[in-house]
Amino acid sequence: MSSNTKILVLTHQQLGKVLLKTAASFVDIEDCEWYGLFEDDNIKVLRCLLKEKIAEAEDVLVLTDMLSASTTQIAATLLPRGKIEIVSGVNLAMLIYAIRERNFYDVTDLAEKAKQAALEDIVNVRKRMNEE
Repeated sequence: MSSNTKILVLTHQQLGKVLLKTAASFVDIEDCEWYGLFEDDNIKVLRCLLKEKIAEAEDVLVLTDMLSASTTQIAATLLPRGKIEIVSGVNLAMLIYAIRERNFYDVTDLAEKAKQAALEDIVNVRKRMNEE
């Protein structure tokens, strides 16, 4: 199934910016945006901005930094707004996978596959090397 999924990276501070900039070394980051939550930010303003971005897109995958953090809580309030999926624990492997594969899966499948890509990239390297 093909999709035109917009990817929003919502993190604390500039983590999302750095992740997207780094991902740009590997994939085309067109139609991807980051939003940082800073100490003095008004959460209501950020939520409204994200609502607008989601309204503009057919499908949206939101990648957040921490499950129990404000970033994920803000994103979760937007779930009723359409075809949106949220995956917490964003890392570079997840982001690159999601960008590279977003035109091949619907947003629900993409969210699950991006999560799996992240999990597969998290390893104890010493243990992995000793197993080989």
